[in-house]
Amino acid sequence: MSKVVFYSVCDETKYFDSDICLARVTEFEQCFSTDMCLKDMVCNDTRCVCSDNYYYSDKCVPQKLLNQRCEKDFECWSEKGLVCDSNICTCELSYTWSITLSKCLLTYGKKGCNNNNECNQDEKLICVDENFNQENESQLHLCNCISAKFAEFSRP
Repeated sequence: MSKVVFYSVCDETKYFDSDICLARVTEFEQCFSTDMCLKDMVCNDTRCVCSDNYYYSDKCVPQKLLNQRCEKDFECWSEKGLVCDSNICTCELSYTWSITLSKCLLTYGKKGCNNNNECNQDEKLICVDENFNQENESQLHLCNCISAKFAEFSRP
């Protein structure tokens, strides 16, 4: 029994449609399948876009990591919380880099956490309300030192 092997008849800048090679489509152009899009792009809601953690600059390019040079926010790895500040990918104000989790997390004294995972535990921080309660459902939660919680209970 003979084995049928298919070879691509189009170069990587084109895709095969019925019986012809057509030019792949670029960012935000209409598509019906990912095969129609340029390399590292996906067809998302009928438009070609770069895959997660990539941005478009004549081709899809991986987003940059902490301390890498940048010109615009979209060049920095947004899922990690990075933004472009003074041409360097860094954490937004109120956030610091967690070496353990490799992403930006809320830092000391910053409000807005809902649980401990949102505070930078590399800095020994937990999410508490103004009375150092962790379980209270409050919009006033902030990241504070673990030792501050215990120091509060030891006061005379």
